[in-house]
Amino acid sequence: MRQDIEFAVRQMMRQPGLSLAAILTLGLGLGASLAVFTLVNAVLLRPLPYPDSERVMAIGRGAAQNRQSISHRDVDFLREHVRTCGPIAAAVGGSGVNVSLSDTTSYQQDRLVSHQFFAALGIQPQWGRGFTAEDDTDVPAPVVVLNERFVRQIGVEPASLVGREIKLGERPHTIVGVLAAAHTRPSDADVFRPLGGDPRGGGQNLTALCRLSGGASVASLNAELGSLLEEGRRQKLVGAREAVAYSAVTRHD
Repeated sequence: MRQDIEFAVRQMMRQPGLSLAAILTLGLGLGASLAVFTLVNAVLLRPLPYPDSERVMAIGRGAAQNRQSISHRDVDFLREHVRTCGPIAAAVGGSGVNVSLSDTTSYQQDRLVSHQFFAALGIQPQWGRGFTAEDDTDVPAPVVVLNERFVRQIGVEPASLVGREIKLGERPHTIVGVLAAAHTRPSDADVFRPLGGDPRGGGQNLTALCRLSGGASVASLNAELGSLLEEGRRQKLVGAREAVAYSAVTRHD
């Protein structure tokens, strides 16, 4: 083996340019592979950062392999009829917002969530509280929950923020809680706001989440969702030609 190594070194010294190019190419390839694996591991392979995360379900319209987002009316309907999992929560990604806090203004991703959202995940803010039903009315209260990751980035202690004012755009809000970074994913928003209601039912742009109850399974939840087809048609939530009303998969899936 020693002779092989010495031979390889001599060959490299004879063509230093080619050798350097090969080493750089290998280095870049290894670095890119590591970066891709790190991303895939964080987003796809690593368990979600919630207690018993395999019991957190995502519910959508239609069959599991082709699920679609749902509306406020769908969420109300599911809350009324589904007993296999709960609470049932809803969320939708925001369009981003300028955040002014502690003399720092930055553009952050936001998310609108119902007052049962954190309970469905099995978490609560480490500092302060989550949203209440009174926060999550048709006209939502001007309150926010922040991600610890964002708070640390601007050099502020989370505990000192509860009850303080923050501006989203030009509108003042009150910080009611801060989520521990350990309970958020790299892709999660840094600012959470109450979802609010939509008396007209709105577009089908919401994500519904719930936590399996007791000894329930994904199969039993889907069986219960399947039994709602006729009632969904009667309430004109499901089209006459649709064969599947709602279906669920684990949130990780």
